[in-house]
Amino acid sequence: MSDTQRPICPVQCKYCMAAYVSRRADYWNSGYRLGINKSCVFINRFPNDPTLSEMSFPYELMDGDFIGFQGITDCFWDVYLDDLRFIADKVQNSDIRKLTLISKIPASKKHFEILNQIKDKLTVCYSVTGLDEYENTTTKERIEALCALREAGVNVLPVMHPYIHGLSDYHAVIDQLAQYDFHEMNWKGFRHDSHMTLMPKLPQYPNDGTELMLGEDIVSNYANQRGIQYVGLKEYLHRTNIKGVSEDVAKKQVEELMNMDIVVSSSDTREEVIKAVIRRRI
Repeated sequence: MSDTQRPICPVQCKYCMAAYVSRRADYWNSGYRLGINKSCVFINRFPNDPTLSEMSFPYELMDGDFIGFQGITDCFWDVYLDDLRFIADKVQNSDIRKLTLISKIPASKKHFEILNQIKDKLTVCYSVTGLDEYENTTTKERIEALCALREAGVNVLPVMHPYIHGLSDYHAVIDQLAQYDFHEMNWKGFRHDSHMTLMPKLPQYPNDGTELMLGEDIVSNYANQRGIQYVGLKEYLHRTNIKGVSEDVAKKQVEELMNMDIVVSSSDTREEVIKAVIRRRI
């Protein structure tokens, strides 16, 4: 897979799972732009794709669901500003329950203007990895962005995605979060792939893209000492008082959605994901 085929992102993470984990990158390079897992349906767009307003995503099949924008590059990259405005409007004026945005780029004033309009149906997660040497934005900048969004009334969650055992400066991440009165965070393991040639050797991880969370007890214990609790991402994202749809509607729409060109991005089976998607919509 050549560099020109890789997903483009200004953060340029040297461990990027969308770009360097072969089985994931192959999906996006083959043209797939819609994905699903137990947390949400996620909508993707490459910079050279048509804009979201010109792409035919089936928003009418997402009633009662939780959706995300961009799982292969960063949603706050300025080239996606009009797309963010478009999808925010779709969420606000539909029965979609919540929009989730996960980023490593500090939100600009223009982003704030869009996000303020959908605060009641929005969660923004910032990935605070402690891996500044391998990324083009810093953990400190992202924590400051979390604080600014929280102050503006946006629901936020810090996530350590990924935690790389032996590389991630988890002490610095957790200390800064505690300093700014964050009491919940999420973390997940790392998927290593032989294509990650810009990373140091990591013999503790397999080279096949399997996710592995090493050192979880160490991270968890330190977070607890600093007054921060782990929270499951799915559990956090699904916190809402907004009513879902009936079971019959959920089953019908999910069946139709799963018959489209959609990537099941989960370690669970397709059948398990379908059941979870129906449950979360009710």
